[in-house]
Amino acid sequence: MSLKQYLSGLWFKIAMSLPGRLQVVLAGGAPVTARGNTMDSSVQLLAHFSAAHPSLDTYPIDIARAAGSAGYSVLSRPPRSNVETADIEIDCASGLIPARITKPIGGRTSETMVLFFHPGGWVIGDLDSGHAFCTEVCAASGATVISVDYRLAPEHRFPCAADDAIAAYYWALESAASYGCAPAKIIVAGESAGGNLAAVVCQQAKLAGRQQPLSQFLVSPVTDVKNRSESYTDLSDAFPLNANLMEWFIANYISAEEEAGDPKASPLLATDFSDLAPAIVVTAGFDPLVDEGAAYATKLKEAGVDVQYHCETGAGHGILTMAGLSRSCGAASDRCVSLLVDQIAALA
Repeated sequence: MSLKQYLSGLWFKIAMSLPGRLQVVLAGGAPVTARGNTMDSSVQLLAHFSAAHPSLDTYPIDIARAAGSAGYSVLSRPPRSNVETADIEIDCASGLIPARITKPIGGRTSETMVLFFHPGGWVIGDLDSGHAFCTEVCAASGATVISVDYRLAPEHRFPCAADDAIAAYYWALESAASYGCAPAKIIVAGESAGGNLAAVVCQQAKLAGRQQPLSQFLVSPVTDVKNRSESYTDLSDAFPLNANLMEWFIANYISAEEEAGDPKASPLLATDFSDLAPAIVVTAGFDPLVDEGAAYATKLKEAGVDVQYHCETGAGHGILTMAGLSRSCGAASDRCVSLLVDQIAALA
């Protein structure tokens, strides 16, 4: 690491730890507001710093992935140390899917398995994306957490990621006992594109006549890639996900208009939401996806599904992966961890 890189990193850490009012001053002098909400000051400051750098959608795919991984690494908290992890492979019809299993060390254990799908717009992200969150859930609940490294677009377009997620869930049903878990106690979880995949798993399992997960935990989920909600316009310049970047993700994943209307890509467009797994849906107030996440929670609730809905009004997209940014971002992620841990305890 060069002296310039060290000083730049040190300044970033200092800036992110400053009182909110000073962060606002550094970011331009006035708080950012929209829809009656005020953006978290640290998110505002990071957006200000990032404005000088190209957006991910301007890069070639390989460079975008490297930049995304670097961003996740910088903005995430360190993983917990009181768990053990191992990389495994899920054997399914499409081949071997890389995955990572996290189990508690020395603490309480649970028969619950959490199957986690990482964020990244189906284009970027890997087993390290969201890994800190997986370790926190494992340490706090005793659950076994398995993160799934599904195939990415554009090399593998729709429905590859969805097929991998569904295959991983069916594998979990068959393999849970070998990991000390109960097939009836599998929770599917994910953030952003990962939240989309978790919702799709529940719907497709129902259509196939397979057992529903114990619960679904959806953070800032993509639920409609065909239509654009009002939040795409109202929050088009949000950070870290803006409308143009989301369009780039969708364009890389979806090849045709008829695919966009398929509930396997857009679970909000399903015609029947009854008898799906109980859900926790968490959205962010400064996220183009906030409306479709809220709409999905409403659809589930109207169909009689038990739903908890929470909106982190000052947060931007990426609640789970920006927990290391500031105290307030960490607190938002902690609330997500608590919601899932409480759900595990309640359904145990």
